[in-house]
Amino acid sequence: MKRVSDAAAWPVDLIPAKEGGFIVNFPDLPNGWSQGETRGEALAQAGDLLDEMILGRMAHNEDVPPPSPAKGRQVVVLPALTAAKFEAYRAMPRPTSANSRSGLAGSPRK
Repeated sequence: MKRVSDAAAWPVDLIPAKEGGFIVNFPDLPNGWSQGETRGEALAQAGDLLDEMILGRMAHNEDVPPPSPAKGRQVVVLPALTAAKFEAYRAMPRPTSANSRSGLAGSPRK
C-alpha cells in the first residue's frame, strides 16, 4: 500500500460539544469548522471540510499552509484526486503582483 504524503494529511481537533457530538477544526487552516454527532461522523465531516478548503484555496490562487506535525492528534488525509491536484499546485510557480492580472491592471499604458 502506498504511504500518504505528509503534505496531504492535516491534523484535526475533535472538540467535544456541550450539547453532544464533536466540533471539527483544522488548526493549520483557519475559517473552517464543522461538526458531527459521533466521532466517526465528525471525521467524515472533517474529510469533506478539508477537501473543500484545499480546493477553494487553490481555486482562488491562495496559499495553502502546510500541515503541522500531528504530535499524537488524529490526521485527515486528502482524497487521492485532490492530493494529486494539491501536489501539482504546490509545484507550480506562484504569481507575483508584477505578473498577475491585478498587477497589470494598475500599470499605465504607453
